[in-house]
Amino acid sequence: MNNEIPIELSLLIWTAALTILQMLVSALGSISQIGLTTLAGNRDNLTETTGWASRAQRAHRNMLESIAVFAILVMSAHHLNISNDMTAVSYTHLTLPTKA
Repeated sequence: MNNEIPIELSLLIWTAALTILQMLVSALGSISQIGLTTLAGNRDNLTETTGWASRAQRAHRNMLESIAVFAILVMSAHHLNISNDMTAVSYTHLTLPTKA
């Protein structure tokens, strides 16, 4: 019995970890520019973040949009027992950052 995790599932785990890290960076940026008290309160008239904090928020939102599709592809391939060099290269290509 092989207990090794397929590369596709490993990439999904690392992608989830990166998503959590992006959330923390985005939250820290918002806290530094807006303040924790304001963020914890009513967000109706919240001011926009700028600079790196704004970029961190956009990167995190982008990751949230794409991780669902990525997870479906990985789990489908795993369920169908499809794991070869081509799927590993494809998933690696999907997880590489692109210029936004």
